[in-house]
Amino acid sequence: MGNTFRELCKLLMLFHELTLFYYTGPAKDTDLRERVPLAFAETTYQRILRWSVSVNRIFADSGPRAHHVDILQ
Repeated sequence: MGNTFRELCKLLMLFHELTLFYYTGPAKDTDLRERVPLAFAETTYQRILRWSVSVNRIFADSGPRAHHVDILQ
């Protein structure tokens, strides 16, 4: 699976961090807008965008692709 597994792990780590930040901690009973700063949401969004661009660069010209590569794109 070459690069596919590594890139999928990077995405899952982003989602793991996002999930931990949103759904854990002592303030989880408060409103989401109060406990999650807009800066964190923006930074996470930018990181996911950077990840998607890097995946497209890695797999765009890699020739014939296996089905698991199409799932990432």
